[in-house]
Amino acid sequence: MLIICEEEDIFSENNTAVFDQLQKLFIRAAEGQHTLYLSDPEYVLNSDFFKCGVAPMHREEWKELVERAAYSLDREDWTIDSETIIEKIHARLSSTEYETNNYCRWCILPGEAGDWAEMPLKVLMENRRDWSVIEGAIRVYNNQKIQEALYRRWLEPFGCGGKDEILPAIYFESSKARLAVFMDSDKESLSAQIGESQEKVKNKCNEKKIPCHILYKRAIENYIPDQVFEELSQNAERIQKGKIERWVALPEDQKDFDKCRNHFKSRRAKTILPEAVLAMKDSSALTVADLEDRVGKELFDMLECLENFL
Repeated sequence: MLIICEEEDIFSENNTAVFDQLQKLFIRAAEGQHTLYLSDPEYVLNSDFFKCGVAPMHREEWKELVERAAYSLDREDWTIDSETIIEKIHARLSSTEYETNNYCRWCILPGEAGDWAEMPLKVLMENRRDWSVIEGAIRVYNNQKIQEALYRRWLEPFGCGGKDEILPAIYFESSKARLAVFMDSDKESLSAQIGESQEKVKNKCNEKKIPCHILYKRAIENYIPDQVFEELSQNAERIQKGKIERWVALPEDQKDFDKCRNHFKSRRAKTILPEAVLAMKDSSALTVADLEDRVGKELFDMLECLENFL
């Protein structure tokens, strides 16, 4: 996450509790979880914070860490894609409450900076199993930033237990966690509106400035490419093969908005859909072309959204 600080005095007031929090922030930035932009990094190296925040490191190690963790705001290099850093999604380290907006999503007080920095980005979904489809996209696109974030637990997917449990989870978690939300749309056609639960979640996320993506298709199962089903079909029994063949042969709009479970609800075929969802994680048959043929750029855009908020 980009974190901007334009207040040098934060590093001058000799307060051990605040310095401990700032040190944790710098350590996480040096590890790569966050990127700090400061009005004057050199000032930090000469500040009370730098002098008192050394332990348990040797001074040269501490200096190297601080230098590695922070960048200067006045560098022209920090204009990215014709936008300045301040026009990117970011958090602001400030001694007083700062008014947030579409770019500045969080105001971090110095006394809580370290605890905030160590929070993972928690991705709320209806079911934890749904994350397997996202994992498939992460693998196919070789998104190393998100792979590292998952490995280091800077990113944590969380299944709420159903669509009606996401809103209570937002109320419960939003005061103590960084959140993102992915949710099925439950749309039955291209022209249909998203469901009532989805509308409530979307409105609450907008209010709290939580990144939220309501799926374009009906549900996460509707994003599974034909190649994954066909790979499962190779080792399936006759009835299961027939069910898979009939699903793959459906027109694209039906595969976008039909309730997948209804196609695989018979006793002998009901395991197909859960297996297909889980197979997205490591299907050897899946390529970028296959994925985008079924879902376009939507999953790619969802990964970009996560990257912006890590």
